Amino acid sequence: MSVRYNFPNVVRDDHFVLPIIVKTDGVAANITGWTFWMTFKKTIDETDAVALADGRQVEVTAHTDPTAGETTLTLLVPADRTMTKYYYDVQYLTAANIRRTPIFGEILLIDERTYTAS
Repeated sequence: MSVRYNFPNVVRDDHFVLPIIVKTDGVAANITGWTFWMTFKKTIDETDAVALADGRQVEVTAHTDPTAGETTLTLLVPADRTMTKYYYDVQYLTAANIRRTPIFGEILLIDERTYTAS
């Protein structure tokens, strides 16, 4: 089952950290051998390949605690000051090659209040 969730007020050019715990019928799933990825897209129709080439996708195969179903996705939020909203999705591929999209939605970007030279 997929869930739509719109993240409010994410500061552009910050690291976006999303901890995930996978459970089946309330019991932690063993995610050993699974691949997770998160993609930020400029438009709903943009391909994963374009987002990947632009550095807006992260893939995780080394998990926080795989036997407890725990992993963490960390992605640098785009610094593009012309964009205010990105579409995102989180997907995973199990060791049995079953693909799922458990969460998707929109991320609203806000400007930093101060800017650094580096």
